[in-house]
Amino acid sequence: MRTSLLLALTLCMSGLCSLGTAQEPAKDRGPKTLALIKQFRELMSEGKYDIAANYLKAFLDSNPTENDLLEIEKKYGSTVFQTLRNVPRWSDDLKTDKQTRENVEELIKRAQAASKKLLQDPERVMKYIKNLGATFEERVFAEQELRRTGDFAIPFMVNELRITRDQAIYDGIIGAIKQLEGLPIAGWVAALEGLKPSQQFDVLRAIIQRQDVVNLQAYAQTDLAPYLWRVLSIPRDHNSPVRLLAEDIINKFRPGSKADTKLPEAELTAIAKRFYDGTARFASARTNPDGSPMTVPMWVWNRSDEKLVKYEDVPIDRALEFYGLRYARWALEQQPSYEPAQALILALAAERAMDRSQFGNLATSDPAVFKLLSDAPSIVLNDLLQQGINQKKPALVYAMLQMLGDRADRDAATPPAGAPPRPSLFVKALSYPDPQVQFAAANALLRSPVPVPAEVRGQVVDILRRAAALDLGTPSDTKGTALLANPSKLRSDATASLLRGLGYEVELLTSGRDLLRRIGRSSDFDVILIDRHIANPQLIDTVGQLSADVKVANRPIVVIASPDQARTPTFDQLLLRVAALLAATENELVSIPTPFVPDSRSTPEEVTELRISNQNKRDDRFRTTAQERMKRLKRVVEVTGANLTPTQQLLFDLRVELMTYEILKADFPISEVSAPGTMEYLEKLRKQIRLQPESARYGVGVPTTDLMKLI
Repeated sequence: MRTSLLLALTLCMSGLCSLGTAQEPAKDRGPKTLALIKQFRELMSEGKYDIAANYLKAFLDSNPTENDLLEIEKKYGSTVFQTLRNVPRWSDDLKTDKQTRENVEELIKRAQAASKKLLQDPERVMKYIKNLGATFEERVFAEQELRRTGDFAIPFMVNELRITRDQAIYDGIIGAIKQLEGLPIAGWVAALEGLKPSQQFDVLRAIIQRQDVVNLQAYAQTDLAPYLWRVLSIPRDHNSPVRLLAEDIINKFRPGSKADTKLPEAELTAIAKRFYDGTARFASARTNPDGSPMTVPMWVWNRSDEKLVKYEDVPIDRALEFYGLRYARWALEQQPSYEPAQALILALAAERAMDRSQFGNLATSDPAVFKLLSDAPSIVLNDLLQQGINQKKPALVYAMLQMLGDRADRDAATPPAGAPPRPSLFVKALSYPDPQVQFAAANALLRSPVPVPAEVRGQVVDILRRAAALDLGTPSDTKGTALLANPSKLRSDATASLLRGLGYEVELLTSGRDLLRRIGRSSDFDVILIDRHIANPQLIDTVGQLSADVKVANRPIVVIASPDQARTPTFDQLLLRVAALLAATENELVSIPTPFVPDSRSTPEEVTELRISNQNKRDDRFRTTAQERMKRLKRVVEVTGANLTPTQQLLFDLRVELMTYEILKADFPISEVSAPGTMEYLEKLRKQIRLQPESARYGVGVPTTDLMKLI
């Protein structure tokens, strides 16, 4: 009690009781706010953390301005607020200690926002860029401030370097490159693509004069090697300053070898391959729980706008694809016939497209990559298929099997000549440790003009039967293998019992890491079930890694988050699930024409005629595909013995049709422009459903349990 009275008296004497009142003049707020911090720091230095915590709260309650926070950082240092996190305990009272830590985080958040607003003021940045050409003192101070500003200043500096006619400012910008932090140099490396040769020379020379230049070469964003080899790949201007400098830099970083003895296209392809293999390193990557990179920052020179752009969080697979394709294209700029670069571009584009589509049909999921692969010679695709099999790259193997199967390629189905006899590429792929790849190989073999070898016909039949959920390796009533990850043995056993009752073989795992390791060993499973309580890693990280794993492909991932009292799904919910599963297990490829893209060489009349023709073809194909799927769905429901009233039957028919079209829309783009007839019909369906009278709930005669077992 005495301590509380003394504290209240102290606060009143310090003027804290009147802080924030309407009568207080605004001009007096700053000094009093700063006085609070002074008293707070004195108490901190004496180790009186519990009393200091009250001053910290009073300081926050006084709503310090951005200028107040910046003034405090200027007086006591830029880490004055961050160091408060190091206090081991503010109070013996747990509630007070927790609240004070929250106050510290709030204070740090406000200070960082104020600092960011100040540092990222364009007028301020331009002022210091101009001061790089002023007196020595102004230039040094400007370098310090631009260094504090970090990445935000780089586009302004690049733009000023490109347009300025003031030699002093130009020289000041070049000099500042040597003083910047290491990470912003990534912006300058990307900007080289948009600079004039003389500017490139000066920027390159400034970068190699930095003390950390060797460390910069270890990261993809700041590595100069690709750009230097690109310069050397240009045959003209053999004695240009930039070319001579590029040779000198490469010779300096490659002791014992000379740049003029190397093929630039080979070096660029080797660099691109590091990104294809996933071995390239990135600076400032955000990582997954296992330490692997998840997203990375990336600088890009936008040619159309002639601007330098930074993307903060680029998924790692997109970054690898961007750099790999970029450097392989550079290798082909001067040597279009260089086969290793051609093959690398095809492999990288095919794998990334297959990963994005989760092992879907390239013709519909990524028409651009499909066109690229369609134009490639068969011999190149055969080589890539062999490479994918040898290097255990399922996405590449699956993509090549699709393309060569579509071509009914004879070479891939024919055993190579020589002794002893060896199997063809398609036959080799039959034994690849991935069920989807095996099915694609069997499909390609059956479509080839070469008879299926007698020794693998049984294997082909076995693969096709497993694909049809009739795996001969398990009992005839087994629907497949389910991986169940659940940390609770009680919940795990209960769920496993339910799955076995539905006809599944079940493998039990207790953590996310165990699940990921199991999938890494083999992909011989059909469905993944994860309890929401999963740990190591937690649910969101486990699902994220599964979504990016090619071995999971498009197998369903089910998160178990049921209430204590399980509820039976409604008939409509089950109906939607059946429709989605029927679409996912479609054996025949749906050949719906892609949306029309006008050709600039066509006349307006031709464009209109072609667009209407494309629209009609798409509408016809959507209608026939929907009718085929509706028949399948209705047959599935009929075998359950559903007994619907006339009103329910009418709504059932309308809903089945609408569900079928909506699932088609998820796979193929439908719009007023690409398929106007389909869009108009969908609107009529919805209107007809809205006009129907409310029907009785599905009750007796609607066997939801049987339908759930079918699913």
